[in-house]
Amino acid sequence: MPVQEGDCVTLPVNLTEHQKKQGISWKFGARGFLIAEITRGNGKVKTYEGQADGRFRDRLMLDQTGSLTITNITANDSGLYEVSNTSTNAKLKTFNVTVYDYLPGSLTSGWSFMDFSIIIPCAAFGFLLVTVLLIFCIRRKRSQSRFKKRSAVDQYGTGDGDDDEKSSRSPYYL
Repeated sequence: MPVQEGDCVTLPVNLTEHQKKQGISWKFGARGFLIAEITRGNGKVKTYEGQADGRFRDRLMLDQTGSLTITNITANDSGLYEVSNTSTNAKLKTFNVTVYDYLPGSLTSGWSFMDFSIIIPCAAFGFLLVTVLLIFCIRRKRSQSRFKKRSAVDQYGTGDGDDDEKSSRSPYYL
């Protein structure tokens, strides 16, 4: 079950009345730290927030349906959550929670592969467009420069030595 860091997550159980009377226990991680229970008989709800190195302090809530809520979830809360019947030790449900700093594929936070599959082609197209425009501008400027040189040569003479007066006024005269 993927969860975004900082969110509140509820692990739903929806116990029957019979299961409530038998009691349940919530355990966390490979070592099976007891983190919450509904006691057998009286149905009293207890959380053990000091268990599992105190990582759940003031962040666990267990309701009468047996659903466990973890508030302000962190990456340290990733792992296996298991709810069992206290009387029979039978596993009722298991949740594998993975906490991400952002949810994969989310457009609201972080980047995903899908985001890059759109951004990279757009950036490549933009680069290509700028390159083509730059080449066009450079060629146009060179073309205009050559036209001006031809106009100047025609205006001041051909530069072949026949018309010395016009050639001496040419800006291209050496």
